[in-house]
Amino acid sequence: MRLHVILSKAVGAALSFLLASTFVLFAPLGSLSHEAFVADAAGQTPVAIHGKLSVRGTQLVDEAGNPVQLRGMSTHGMAWFPDYVNEGAFRTLRDDWHANCVRLALYTAEYNGYCTGGDQAYLKGLVDKGVSAATNLGMYVIIDWHVLNDQSPTVYQGQAIEFFREMSQKYADHNNVIYEICNEPNGEDTTWQQVKSYAEAVIPVIRENDPDAVVIVGTPTWSQDVDQAATDPLNFPNLMYALHFYAGTHTQWLRDRAQQAIDRGLPIFVSEFGICDASGNGGININEANEWMKFIDKNNLSYMNWSLCNKAESASAIASWCTKTSNWEEWELAESGKWMRNQLRSEPPEIPAIAPYDDVAGHWADQKGYLKEVTDRGLMKGYTGTKHFGPNDGIQRGQVAVILQRHDDAMTAKAGNTPATYPESNTTPFSDNLDKKYYTSAMNWAYDKQIISGHRDTNLIDPYGLVTRQDLATMLYRYACDHHGLDATVNLSSLNSHPDSGAISNYARPAMAWCVSHDVMSGSASDGALNPQKPATRAEMAKMVLKVADLVEAA
Repeated sequence: MRLHVILSKAVGAALSFLLASTFVLFAPLGSLSHEAFVADAAGQTPVAIHGKLSVRGTQLVDEAGNPVQLRGMSTHGMAWFPDYVNEGAFRTLRDDWHANCVRLALYTAEYNGYCTGGDQAYLKGLVDKGVSAATNLGMYVIIDWHVLNDQSPTVYQGQAIEFFREMSQKYADHNNVIYEICNEPNGEDTTWQQVKSYAEAVIPVIRENDPDAVVIVGTPTWSQDVDQAATDPLNFPNLMYALHFYAGTHTQWLRDRAQQAIDRGLPIFVSEFGICDASGNGGININEANEWMKFIDKNNLSYMNWSLCNKAESASAIASWCTKTSNWEEWELAESGKWMRNQLRSEPPEIPAIAPYDDVAGHWADQKGYLKEVTDRGLMKGYTGTKHFGPNDGIQRGQVAVILQRHDDAMTAKAGNTPATYPESNTTPFSDNLDKKYYTSAMNWAYDKQIISGHRDTNLIDPYGLVTRQDLATMLYRYACDHHGLDATVNLSSLNSHPDSGAISNYARPAMAWCVSHDVMSGSASDGALNPQKPATRAEMAKMVLKVADLVEAA
């Protein structure tokens, strides 16, 4: 990936890296999701759905000619973090994060780089391992020739030609392989004409073996100068141009530049980005990251986040203390990883959910019939394309909004009325990127009905935030009593019988007392603790929303 870290020539040799990830969906949380994007039992993987990709106008399209958006993670330099190149990691990205693509970053000049003393056979073996894993999982995969400290791709042009000749011969029959021939050309002396000349030498070598493969070409200034490519593009089909950004450094000016290039007909692929600054460190800028995602979705751009590793820097997806190389739980992710996972999981599903569920056997919520009932009543669903419900996953604010709106709409329809329609763009006063997400209409509804409020200190309504038990009680209390007019009378002293009643925040005490008194919420079987600060699970949500639904419908 691009070590944007080379912000100046003085630092040019010092590496820094970037890119971060994640956002979630709605159906099953904790391993959060809405209607996931994963392979189903019939083998409907991303590649099985879309087939071989090509470029039409400014759009990446699938075999049927429909626009497609690749979304996923880039590895860090594979020589640095080889353990993350494994099928388990990529399966986690596909099935839990809902990624459909991975990027394999092969550094040319840093840390035993391919062209500077690295073990080329070993590095090519890692590439093959990554391509094989992605292929087995039906994911798209980008082979990235990671130009960075070498600045100009012409420095190792001969090696690049031989590398891509070998790769394109080896993977010519693969319909999921994309070639990125120069990551981030940079430096005052590296011009678009140099990059273009390099590309004109390398692309024909790929075309000899793989005539229709999609190729991504970097642009000068760490793949920011897409405007230069737009005024003098290469003359090859199935070609895209790299745009890289880091939300803490690159703001509206770069979006404006990119939009102008797109308007001129340049097909852009965001093959690397992060939500921190361009050094790979510094603070996370969620507001700018959200603005970038609005831009990306508006133009249907594909995007890859930097980076899949546990390096101790802001751009890393995995917490630095976590040694697992697959099957990460949400709490084992770094802030960037949590964001990216949530982002990926918020994208529209491509595969319908499959029931019954295969991850609920022996679970209390299944044994009591809550999971079947909440599914039969259309209030909650499983992960799209899987038989997973995720009963122990945490529930998110956006998911709660969707579930409650579903029940409210069903009540309205049952009464013979037409449910109100809420916009698919953000109408709340908060700055989150809510547009055209699975939860957009529901969040607008929930805010309008004063069921869910935002965080004034951050100016965010936080649709991906995990909901504590006391917050869930508050939302359900507002839904039942404020919205549907149930009796809100409570006896706060009833909470004193629970050993942790003192841990309940003042704002939540009436709601907790109401939920307890109406059997919506109960204490633990062992000691009666209410655990108000603990994240609520999807299974708990199923039970509680059914209880509230029955109360509302009986009123």
